[in-house]
Amino acid sequence: MLRGSFPTSLDASVVERLNRLKREELQYLVGALYALLMPSKRRQRLSAYFTPPAISNRVVEQLIDFGFNPLSSTIIDPACGGAAFLAPFARAIEDTISKIRPAENAINMLHRIVGLEIEPGLAALSETLIADTLNVNGQNVEGKVVQRVNALRPGLIEDGSFDVVVSNPPYGRVFRAKRTTVDRWSDVITDGHVNTYALFVALSIKLAKPGGLIALILPTSFIGGPYFANLRKYIRKETDILRLELIQRRSEAFLDVIQDTCVMYLRRRAEVALIDDCQPVVAELAPDGSFRALGTMQLSPDLTGVWALPTPEFEYDWRGTSYFDPRFSNLEDYGYSVKTGFFVWNRNGDKLASRMKPNLGEVPLIWAENVRANETVELGERKSTTADGRFSFVRVDPESSAIIRGPSLVVQRTTNRRQARRLIVGQVDERVAAIYGGYVTENHTIVITRTQRAENVIAIDILMRLLNSRTVDSMYRKISGTVSVSTKLLRVLPLPKAEYLLMALAEEGDFEKAVTDAYDRTLGLKA
Repeated sequence: MLRGSFPTSLDASVVERLNRLKREELQYLVGALYALLMPSKRRQRLSAYFTPPAISNRVVEQLIDFGFNPLSSTIIDPACGGAAFLAPFARAIEDTISKIRPAENAINMLHRIVGLEIEPGLAALSETLIADTLNVNGQNVEGKVVQRVNALRPGLIEDGSFDVVVSNPPYGRVFRAKRTTVDRWSDVITDGHVNTYALFVALSIKLAKPGGLIALILPTSFIGGPYFANLRKYIRKETDILRLELIQRRSEAFLDVIQDTCVMYLRRRAEVALIDDCQPVVAELAPDGSFRALGTMQLSPDLTGVWALPTPEFEYDWRGTSYFDPRFSNLEDYGYSVKTGFFVWNRNGDKLASRMKPNLGEVPLIWAENVRANETVELGERKSTTADGRFSFVRVDPESSAIIRGPSLVVQRTTNRRQARRLIVGQVDERVAAIYGGYVTENHTIVITRTQRAENVIAIDILMRLLNSRTVDSMYRKISGTVSVSTKLLRVLPLPKAEYLLMALAEEGDFEKAVTDAYDRTLGLKA
C-alpha cells in the first residue's frame, strides 16, 4: 500500500499530512507528481492532465445512476493515464462484490476492466495504482488491465465491446494529419481541422455496446466551435445526450489546464437516429465534486448546429421559447457583415511601423487592446497610449478589400476570464477613414461593417450598445465554449427584431431594459 511507505528523510510534518490523505488522494498525488516530472512539452503533447478523485468519484456515481452495474459491467478507458477512472471503478466493483461474495479474490475481477495508454510509464503506474486500490500488491497484475498502445490504432479492440467507456482524453489540434487518419475519422472532422479529443469521442462511442454508457471530460470548445460541426452531428446521430456538467474553476481541478472543461454523459443508441428532441440537464460541477443544476441544453434543429447552454451568471427569461426560434434576427438582417481582422502582426512585421504620420501606401492599424466597450476606438501603439502622437501604420495595397473605408464596430476576438463580458465592442469613427483613406484591424479582432444596402435597419452606435448589453452577452455565452469570440457564431447570434428594438428604445429610458423588452416582443411574450 502507498500509505506508510514514505521515506524517513521527508520532513515529519510532510509525512503526517500525507498520511492524513485518503488512498485515492495519494494516488492522484502520485500521478500528478509523475506528470510534473515530465518535460513540459512532453506533458502537453500527451495531455497528461489527471482527473482529481472528487470529480472521478462523481462520474462513477452518476454512471451508476444511469445504469452502470458493478457486478457485471465491463469498463474501458482508452486514455487511462494515472488510472484516475479505472481505480475508482475497481473500488466500486470491489465494494459491491465484497458485500455479496466476500471470499472472492479481487484479482479475479480485473478481466472486466481495460485501460489503454500510449505512455509506458503511465501504463505501469496505472496498473500499480489499481493493484493498490484492490489490495493485491505483490500479485502479478501486469498486462491484466492496461495495454501499452495507442488507442487510435485501427483494429485494436472490436467495436461495441464495453458497457461503459470513460475517459479524460488528450486534447490538441493535429497539424498535417495523415491522409489515413483523416479518412478514418472523417465523420468527426470539419474543414480538415483534426483535434485529438474529437477522435477519442468517436472512438469511445464506437467502443460502447448499444445501450452502453460513455462519460468523457472534454474542453467545452466543441459545443459551439465551427470546427466541431461534424463532431456534434456524430454525437447526436449515434447517442442520446444524457447530461452535461460544466467544471467550475477548471484551474483548481486540473494541473496546467487553461481551457474550460465539462463532463459529457452519453448512451449509445441501438440504431442511428437523424432526429432527436432531447433537452439534457446541464449542471455546474465544483472541484470538490458537488454540483448544482443550471437548466437544460437546447439543440439546434441542424445536427451540425451549436448547442445552447444555460448561463449561470445571467439568464434571459425564455418561458419555454427555443434559442433557435426563427423569429429572431441576426446581424445580416440588421444590414451588417462580419469578418475577422486582416493583419497578422507576427507574420508581417516588416509591413508594420510606428509613426506620427503615415508614409505613402500606409493606413492605421487598430489593435484589439485599443477596443473598449461602448467607446470610440482610439488609434494607438500596441500596449501604449497616444500621448506622444505616435501610433501604428501598416503598408497595404491601396486596392485591398481588407481596408475599411467607413465606420465600423471592432470586437475583441480573444477575451479572458477576468472580463465581465465575453463581447467587448467599440466603434471606429468614420473620420478615421476620411483622414487616412481607410484603416485595418489586427487578426485578434472581428470587424462589423455596414453592407451595401440603401438603408441600414439599425444605426451603428445603437448596434454597438446592443452587442455590449448584458442580455446579448448572455445569448452569446450560451453557444460559446471558449474565451475566443467566433466570427461564425456572431453571424448566427439571435437578436431581437429591429422594429421591436427601436420601439422599445423609444419607450424605455433604460437601455438594458429596452433590450429585454425587444426580445420579449420578438417572441410574442409582450405586446
